[in-house]
Amino acid sequence: MSPRMRFTTLAFLAPALSWGLSPSLDIGTFTIDNYSGNGGGATNLTYQIAGGQNFYAAAMNYIPPYSAAVGASAGGSTNNPTLNIDYRNTQVTKAALINTSSGFGNREYCDFAYYGGHGLVGGMYLGASPGYGAVAAGDLNLGVGYTRWMIGNGCSLFYSGTPSALWAPAFKGIKVLLGFRSLMFDNNLSLNLYNDFFNGWTYGEKTLYNAFFDAQADWGYQHLYPTKGLEPGCLSAQVTQGRYDYCRDSFRWVAHDYTPAIQNSGYFYSRVIGTPQY
Repeated sequence: MSPRMRFTTLAFLAPALSWGLSPSLDIGTFTIDNYSGNGGGATNLTYQIAGGQNFYAAAMNYIPPYSAAVGASAGGSTNNPTLNIDYRNTQVTKAALINTSSGFGNREYCDFAYYGGHGLVGGMYLGASPGYGAVAAGDLNLGVGYTRWMIGNGCSLFYSGTPSALWAPAFKGIKVLLGFRSLMFDNNLSLNLYNDFFNGWTYGEKTLYNAFFDAQADWGYQHLYPTKGLEPGCLSAQVTQGRYDYCRDSFRWVAHDYTPAIQNSGYFYSRVIGTPQY
């Protein structure tokens, strides 16, 4: 039986759901360092694959002990995160990234998707060869299955006067897209960064966007390049009347029951750190 079936059918997980704890967090990473192998069209990178690996490692460092501690008092717990997809370099094709199947081994099976590579205004760039190319917001259809969060670790994804309008075609059930308005650079401190992120989102009970922004401020590019900076952003799906937007959820209160969000984007937040380049 697949892990997805176990998470959604066992009755003893119900107390965890009542507290809003995620009963599982399946992670999928799509990362590119070697653009030469994808046909070029952009400079090769160095730490994008490591960034995806460190994102998963940090989730493993913080989510299981946090969930066990909360579960002990709340009458429930959550399963360890799984790395359901680990696509690298030539494996990161356009077909793989835009596949909307929610079956095991596909992007939409993953609760949290991570892209690391070159970015475009309103999209991602995978390489010049056929089968790679540009992936625009309208190609992604995020959230038609189980994907509820995504990080776009690339330049300029939100570089638009109205990021919510730019990315609206991608929001098909996803709750939050994290990314950058500014240029950003390879980061060899991504384990520190994502440990900071998951620590803030869990034990710190920070909102999702503050956990992400604070981690970028602590271990991002102002830290590595003091004369530069960056502008991370958080875009929420639209929400029902009377509900805070999803960028404000802490991990404990994500109400992660696989229910999709409204099919459109909503509130956008960003934070200027240092002197970003655009």
